[in-house]
Amino acid sequence: MNEKKDKMLSLWCGFNLTSLSSGWGEPYSKVDTVQKRMDVYLDETKEKTKETSSFQLCDKYLFNRMIFSVFQFSVTSVAISYVIAVLVILVMTGNWKVALISAAVLLSIISFAFMGLVIMGFEMGLNECCAILVAAGMAVDYLLHMSHSFNHQHGTKEERTRKALAEMGISVFSGCITTTSASMALCATVFFIFSRMGIFLMWLIPFGFISSVTFLTALFSYVGPNDGEGMIPWLGEFIHKTAKARTVLPRNSEEGDVVVDGDVELTNKNKDAASI
Repeated sequence: MNEKKDKMLSLWCGFNLTSLSSGWGEPYSKVDTVQKRMDVYLDETKEKTKETSSFQLCDKYLFNRMIFSVFQFSVTSVAISYVIAVLVILVMTGNWKVALISAAVLLSIISFAFMGLVIMGFEMGLNECCAILVAAGMAVDYLLHMSHSFNHQHGTKEERTRKALAEMGISVFSGCITTTSASMALCATVFFIFSRMGIFLMWLIPFGFISSVTFLTALFSYVGPNDGEGMIPWLGEFIHKTAKARTVLPRNSEEGDVVVDGDVELTNKNKDAASI
């Protein structure tokens, strides 16, 4: 109260809050329950005191509010990352069919990664929220390589799929081995957030690789575009024309120089016959 005791300057209101365990770093589902209970008490205090400028000062409240904000941010970030990844595939391939198939497979990989958290008994706490932030970025890695390789091949959709697997399959397999090995090292760390990240990546990376070389390629060979189909006007034509540059490699033989056009090597002697 002020000196005249006709105006309230500040009011402290305390109440006993009982939550599960310590309340520090609890999963989001538990934090949300406690948070709503504390907000109800604060609203009741405002109503009884007629003071609208009331706010929480409890450290536990502020910490739980941070977990709540991190959870919302992580979910929003995954959604935004997914949209950006699909747009990147669309722009870099210039083919709406390739982008549409890739988007469906990418969504299945991210969904499977979240399912892994449930299977392993994890709840959305602070560490889990930090781990899923990389879900879309890590899931799109091998898928983007396979989509890009498929888009640069020529022939029917079956031929383009076989060529993409032959060209990029060993590379994405090597990437899967190295990233999974690094994830195993993270699992052995003493920092809880790093070990959680390692477990999450060990679940995400192998499935991302398997989906990219099986599910994605199966869809490409079944409903994917043939050479020249599904291209976006201007953009798709530009990318398709510049996918394979025509180069001449000198070779000291009677057959003459080797002309590399796309995936076909022709010599100066037989290139006319092959083109016929």
